[in-house]
Amino acid sequence: MKTELKKLLTAESTDVDFKVSLEKAKPKSWLKTVVAFANGIGGSILFGVDDDRQIIGLDHVQADAEKISNLIKTKVDPLIMFSLKPVTMENKDILVLEIAAGKMTPYYYVNEGTRTAYVRIGNESVVAPAYIIHELMLKGQRLSFDALSTNEKFSDASFTLFKSNFYKATGKRIEAGKITYPLE
Repeated sequence: MKTELKKLLTAESTDVDFKVSLEKAKPKSWLKTVVAFANGIGGSILFGVDDDRQIIGLDHVQADAEKISNLIKTKVDPLIMFSLKPVTMENKDILVLEIAAGKMTPYYYVNEGTRTAYVRIGNESVVAPAYIIHELMLKGQRLSFDALSTNEKFSDASFTLFKSNFYKATGKRIEAGKITYPLE
């Protein structure tokens, strides 16, 4: 664990964030990162470490751990999977919060009737734009854009231009769903 932790202490990144303390009055400051990690590739938040990677430590590890668990359960929807571990480094106690990449995306930070989705861009957690929320919805339903159905009938579409361009590019003709090679 200590070797893994030293790797995490390299820098804030797409999947690592540092918090010098547990912000209890304004938990949005770190819960948006929890949500962003769940909506992305997952990640770790190290509580008790400052932005310069210095281990500051936490004074009340048990109380902070309970507060973290409670706030995630009440302020993140749907509920995410996470691991919370106390670690002692340089004779100081820190908490390592590991968030798995979510399978039920999108995940939201919920506060006073609002629901906000966040994503990780580099080392920042930002509000997810509408098109990313749409992608997260498809991911959560285990669909891709190509798998979406349409009410349009294939027989109503015209592929004349496509067929012409395909022939110019490949020298092959498309007829009734088959590719044919011209006689030489």
